[in-house]
Amino acid sequence: MVCSSVGYLSHERAEFCVAIRSALLMKDEVQLFAGAGIVPGSVAEHEWQELDKKMSTLLSLISDNPSLGVAS
Repeated sequence: MVCSSVGYLSHERAEFCVAIRSALLMKDEVQLFAGAGIVPGSVAEHEWQELDKKMSTLLSLISDNPSLGVAS
């Protein structure tokens, strides 16, 4: 998986964001990806819970019943 910035650039201004949530469509399959920012002092369990929330948000876009605990 490749992650990059998304945004625009003009003579007057520029705005960019890092795309840490994404989906890859391949024939009849969808692969979902979400990133995490691990920094000094991060608590692994909290980071895992945040990752589950991010994945649930993506799943809610394509499913009526997004399940939690999907990250593995």
